[in-house]
Amino acid sequence: MSVIALPALLGVHAALSPTPPQQGVLVANGAIHPPLALLRAQVNSRATGLGADDTTIQLFAADVPRFVGSAARLLVEGQRTNDMPSPLAFGAGSGWTVLSGGTGSAPVVTPDYGAIAAPDGSFTATRLQLDKGAGTASTDQSGLTRNTTTNAARFVWARTLAGTATVQIGTSSTSAALQTTVDTIWRRLGFSGGGGAHRIMLNGAAGSSASADLLVWGASNEPNGTFASSLVLPAPGLTQASTRGADLVAASLATLGIGGNGACTVLWSGRLPQLATGSVQTIIQMDDGTNTLRWVLDNQPTGSSMRLYGTGTATASTGLATAGAMMRMGVAFDGAGRAAASLNGATPGIATGGPAAGLTTLRLGTNAAGGLGMFGETAFLQVLPAVLDDAALQSAVAALPG
Repeated sequence: MSVIALPALLGVHAALSPTPPQQGVLVANGAIHPPLALLRAQVNSRATGLGADDTTIQLFAADVPRFVGSAARLLVEGQRTNDMPSPLAFGAGSGWTVLSGGTGSAPVVTPDYGAIAAPDGSFTATRLQLDKGAGTASTDQSGLTRNTTTNAARFVWARTLAGTATVQIGTSSTSAALQTTVDTIWRRLGFSGGGGAHRIMLNGAAGSSASADLLVWGASNEPNGTFASSLVLPAPGLTQASTRGADLVAASLATLGIGGNGACTVLWSGRLPQLATGSVQTIIQMDDGTNTLRWVLDNQPTGSSMRLYGTGTATASTGLATAGAMMRMGVAFDGAGRAAASLNGATPGIATGGPAAGLTTLRLGTNAAGGLGMFGETAFLQVLPAVLDDAALQSAVAALPG
């Protein structure tokens, strides 16, 4: 396939219409278009995502695409487990233990508080009234604690009934820098890292408020999570750890009209709410059905770098990502071992010596084994059966919708 300038028929600047989509548009305007398909295993679990008001959450069944938030972007995440057996329970028998001492009083725990809805619209939030008194020692405390895996993402949805409060959430650390401000808006709050204890606590040595009147809901502990993913809940009526499988989003190259040399241009826009730490986040992968032969566009776990990589000697830096910010990216694969990737319309990074035969599959957000998940949101994805030259690629990327 020849390298061409941006053809008018591709209509990158035109308004997007989900029915019918433009040529090669696979994700746009809150919809997935064939031949792209999504699978997500959920054994005895429920997946969640932010609602259209960016505050409440929605529940999703297995294999249902999660278009989240007011922008209706497609949420794609790797596999995670919430090992809290009863994420909505905080009272006696829930696994949480009352911890108080010094000038602090035992917390008052009121399940199923009926005056304010929980993030999912139910009235299943727990009211948690804490009072540590005037003490400033680490033993002056009032709250709940539970043992967890040492390295984990420990979070909970929380808000106050009125005003603001400074609370120790998700950690046993008394460092003032790790305390959390809670206000009257439901937010998912917590801490990722070591420590081995999930807490919702006022502590004298941590600079916490003297008292706090909280609502809490949807606790999570994700083992080995360096950041929190979306909340995973057990199926109704079950009390057990719950696992949400990876979002597996893929299409065969043949159904996209792309040959085994992979000659095409892939255009993507979206955002990573958190950058990679510990392992990479895969944005796009084109492969032979395995991870043996592949082209990959990913977010590296150090320095926020975006990388283009091809099996063999092909690698190039494509710029730096910013957590939570919209990114626009495009990759032109020439089918002869060269690929060019532009971030936000900048001069492309060039990788040569990559695969040019035997490619079969395009993936969004994971590798061929379902690993190295993106944990991000996709606003737009398009595959063009043409190879844009470098200048045309920059123009196409700069024009992508957010």
